Amino acid sequence: MSVFISHSRNDQDTVQKVCKGLLDTNVKVWRDSWKMAAGNNLGESIFKAIRDSYVFCVLHSEDSVNSEWVKKETAFALEESQTRNLVIVPLLLDDTPLPDNLADLLNVDLRTDFDKAIRRIKQFVDTEHAKRYSGKIKEAYPYILNWGREILESDGRMFMQLDTVGTDAEAEHILLAQFMFTELETGGREALNFNDSDDISYSLIHHCANEFRQNSSHVSLKSGETRRASLTISDSSGKDVFKLTLRIRRLGVVTQTSQVVDVGGILIRIDDEISGKEIS
Repeated sequence: MSVFISHSRNDQDTVQKVCKGLLDTNVKVWRDSWKMAAGNNLGESIFKAIRDSYVFCVLHSEDSVNSEWVKKETAFALEESQTRNLVIVPLLLDDTPLPDNLADLLNVDLRTDFDKAIRRIKQFVDTEHAKRYSGKIKEAYPYILNWGREILESDGRMFMQLDTVGTDAEAEHILLAQFMFTELETGGREALNFNDSDDISYSLIHHCANEFRQNSSHVSLKSGETRRASLTISDSSGKDVFKLTLRIRRLGVVTQTSQVVDVGGILIRIDDEISGKEIS
């Protein structure tokens, strides 16, 4: 989840335009008319969606200030922002004064330059994404490991790129590793029994890390050398559901000495950091 949009029913045309603008920049959007199904509990679904969002946008207008649902959603978002990094952004549709609880927040005026407004919203999303989807591991390890990831969903299939940079000052080299996860067909995530409530990308890293814990994978690299490999991730029936493509390169002082790299250990370290385990 990336952006939750709170709005009055009377502002449907504008919210449709905002949603399309964000989706065109690969930003995920939650809208009740898109995500609600018959039988859903309205309040529970909406509050869960806000909890799962990076950014809460409220389309502010004369109609929205009189909407009880917009008031409830905004109050819940403000409360949520007290305990975690939830960015709240009023999107101005007219000259209606902002309520006191939103007046001090940075707002975006959709009336002046719509495309610029969409870009600003995306900047908020990208900033929060970077905070959640990256990290730095040092402490007891012999080198510092920085990592970050990007996720894209197209035609119901998930694609994830995980980039890592390992720095060892004593050995004067840098290891660059890129893991590309590709869902081979729609339904691959379900086949691996990932729960809907889980962060799918974290679950995928954890799944692969466990595989490497059981079957280690090492490569020997000289300075300037690049190795490539690919493997498939199967479900319990043996059906291939994800493809993992790996590229790893060693940079640094040119020597003829090779270094043995624990490729699986990279994912294991990231998995340990995500799960909050003590790194040793």
